[in-house]
Amino acid sequence: MSAAAGIIGPILFAIIVIALGYLWTGYDPLTQTISELGATNAPYMGIQALNFAILGILTIIFVIGLAIHNGLFRSTAIVVGMYGLGTLLVAFLPCDPGCSFRGSSVVQVAHGLDALISFIGLAIAPLLFWRSSRTASSWTKTSVWSLRVAIGSIPLLCAYLAITILASLPYTGLLQRIFFGLLFAWMIVIALRLFSLRGIRFPGSSGEDAHTTTVGSVHPSSSDNLGRSETSPKEPA
Repeated sequence: MSAAAGIIGPILFAIIVIALGYLWTGYDPLTQTISELGATNAPYMGIQALNFAILGILTIIFVIGLAIHNGLFRSTAIVVGMYGLGTLLVAFLPCDPGCSFRGSSVVQVAHGLDALISFIGLAIAPLLFWRSSRTASSWTKTSVWSLRVAIGSIPLLCAYLAITILASLPYTGLLQRIFFGLLFAWMIVIALRLFSLRGIRFPGSSGEDAHTTTVGSVHPSSSDNLGRSETSPKEPA
């Protein structure tokens, strides 16, 4: 269930974000952030708040399962869990119109701080996972993938924060979506690996196991009888 939560959460969140952005006339995903879909002036504020809450809950479920699976991943589970908790809290902290980091309302300041902490936790999670999974033989390939993601996610976060705070470029929405797209893909890869290690296979997977089972499924009594017939002496005529 925890692995499924790590797959369903990001995918469902992305679908709803795309749908709400399409339905809101005048909304520009290149220049406007995801949080603006849940701002106090957004036409679908309640739906986006629910979307934040669902992602937060599913993320927390996912990291609990990851930590239980292997104690080496507790540091990763903690920082990703911080992101999940922060996303859940954002559902109850709608930002002001425009979602500016320089907002003056108490809720806007709380929203900004919550987002900052959550983003940092999620950005460094692949790096922590790489460090802890290097010694786990069953996670070798995923460990290398995590390092590559970390090389991209940390600079992306720095660039996003610089652009947002300094308001130097208008494409904050695009940069934010690239950041989340990369890290959501990372979460899904980790969840899929967790699935495979628990023996759960998806449709279209290799049929080698089925073939092996078929070949090795000869009943013991059949082989025993065959052996007896070959070794037993012939009766005299």
